[in-house]
Amino acid sequence: MHGPSCAGWGRQRWIYGEWGTSALGCPIRPSGRRLLHQSSASCRRRHHRHRTKRFSSRVTSASGVSHCTAPRKQAEEIEARGVRDFVHLCDPSGVRIELYWGPTTDGGFVSPAGVPQFVAGELGFGHYVLLVPDLDEAMAFYRDVLGMKLTDYVIIGPGMSVQFLRCTARHHSVALTAVGPISALHHVAFEVTDIDQVGYALERATRAGCPITATLGRHKNDRMLSFYMRSPAGFEIEIGCGGRLIDDSTWVVSHLAGGDEWGHHGLTADSMSPAGALMAVDYDPLSEEAMTDPHALYAQLRAEDPVHYMAHYDAWALASFAAVWQVCSDTSSFSVSRGPTPNQILLGEPASDLTFAGLDPPQHRLRRRVLAPYYTREAADRDNAAIRAIACSVIEPLVRDRTRFDAYADYAHVVAGRFAATKAGVPVADADWLREQIAASFHREPGQRGTSEANMAAAIAVFTYLHDLVVASRHDRQRATGVLASLLDAVIEGVPLTDEQVAAELHTLMVTGSDTTEFGLAAALYHLARDPQQRTAVIADPALCIWAFAEALRLDHPTDILCRSARRDVEVGGRLIRQGQGLLLLWASANRDDAEYPDATRFDVHRRYERSLIFGHGQHKCIGEHIGLRMGAVMLEEFVLRVAMFEVDFAGVQRRRGEFLKGFNRMPVDVVIRDRTVSTS
Repeated sequence: MHGPSCAGWGRQRWIYGEWGTSALGCPIRPSGRRLLHQSSASCRRRHHRHRTKRFSSRVTSASGVSHCTAPRKQAEEIEARGVRDFVHLCDPSGVRIELYWGPTTDGGFVSPAGVPQFVAGELGFGHYVLLVPDLDEAMAFYRDVLGMKLTDYVIIGPGMSVQFLRCTARHHSVALTAVGPISALHHVAFEVTDIDQVGYALERATRAGCPITATLGRHKNDRMLSFYMRSPAGFEIEIGCGGRLIDDSTWVVSHLAGGDEWGHHGLTADSMSPAGALMAVDYDPLSEEAMTDPHALYAQLRAEDPVHYMAHYDAWALASFAAVWQVCSDTSSFSVSRGPTPNQILLGEPASDLTFAGLDPPQHRLRRRVLAPYYTREAADRDNAAIRAIACSVIEPLVRDRTRFDAYADYAHVVAGRFAATKAGVPVADADWLREQIAASFHREPGQRGTSEANMAAAIAVFTYLHDLVVASRHDRQRATGVLASLLDAVIEGVPLTDEQVAAELHTLMVTGSDTTEFGLAAALYHLARDPQQRTAVIADPALCIWAFAEALRLDHPTDILCRSARRDVEVGGRLIRQGQGLLLLWASANRDDAEYPDATRFDVHRRYERSLIFGHGQHKCIGEHIGLRMGAVMLEEFVLRVAMFEVDFAGVQRRRGEFLKGFNRMPVDVVIRDRTVSTS
């Protein structure tokens, strides 16, 4: 902390008259939290040195500080700081403050990151903001003891204000706010010379993967243009430029409502609340943890921040059932036009309006109407025999020839891919190749963020195949079956679908039909194997298979995330979502919400649902709900009808990594075959 004169520090001698406890009841002791305040080089050194050394020698006799003020230790600390002498004390919140004089370092600071200059010198290092349990006590200390001046204060919420204090010409060196019975450092700010240096800092932070907690913006009071990022220690760091300077002779204290002219999304009263200030969850949907097994993160989000702002992406992650349900119910406020996948919302990958999955009402409804007859409950009844025949043709040789196989790769993935092809009107002979290409398009290497060239090549191969099939089927309509035939005949508002639109719809149906249901089957076997009592119940009563499959979908939802963007400003879960911001609907989290499902993380084949997000909700509810549920139930039935017992090799289980679709894609099982002939009718 800089001051034009050190004479004022002489008051410490009598304010801290008892040499160990301040007149404010603040003990002079070391603290793990350390903030350095610099005194001015223009101090009267002789007087200041005398007062500081005298102060320091008296502090030595105070209890609890001898280890910091013993001569040898004191000398070491003085040398480490590069100063002639210093003294330390604590503010009422326990924050350690160091007062020193006589810098002994030569030359200016050289930034290892290449920052040409920081705005410091006589202005001090920048500023810091503290969350304090007692604002009045803290203000008394910083104003009456340290001699700082109130510049202004900002109202940030009901009963909440931030007090800005200065000790140099800088608008503020310290800011204080009380948000509850906590003492914490909210952020430290450093000022650079121009907007380019702010931009370079933002670029370095982004490349390093630092969580950006508040986007670029400008404060109202100090006019700083800045952004915020989270440090490894958990507090935030602000980098900005253009801070206001104060003329003591003309400045009048004022108050402002709201802290920003524009931007700084993520810097809210909520973020400074006890939960926001202390929250340890650092959620990035594209991080290794989130893409591998995000359930620990999701549990923390549900408990601490169910509508979570991700400043790095200027987007929101919705972890609670209630928040996801609200967004799915409101198509007037939320859109899929920017794309339904995380990479589209977070990384700006291109969205497509060729398929109904990327359309808003009313176009979505018109396109979906063409497909709907193939996916009703009645259609599932009609397809039951075909599904069962495919399942039997795959499972029968597996259990006949082996006692161990991969229930995902050898069974469920094959059945789902072949039936999806049959349903869509794609030659079944090509189904296995298509499902492998689809899997390759969603494969994510460790550390990968976004769609790779290999992913894109696989997706293009699938789309090219389907497009060629559409073109050939237009020329030879006898080849067209299933959904393909209806799409070729479809006319919407007087306009037939293009070849590209038909191919895109087939692609959507092949992905959702051959890469989600099998995850559910694998999850069902996994959870049944972990609970012998429920496993025995399902083997004894195959009628429970449909509920076991549904419960597995709820507990390990294969569609981890789907997305929306806000059409207008709207409140969700008490948080204000701004127009244009993206929202990630964390299905896999919402389906584990204890507020909706009692004991939500427990697998229970006897659980029944009043309402559910297993297949989504609202306008974009999964069109394949009835077919998917039937296929999963049939695959599980045909499995348990053939086995007297099974075990999962948990050491060999593997989850697919991904930001969009994820689940068990390796599920080795050991089976004991029943001793009787099985009827599969």
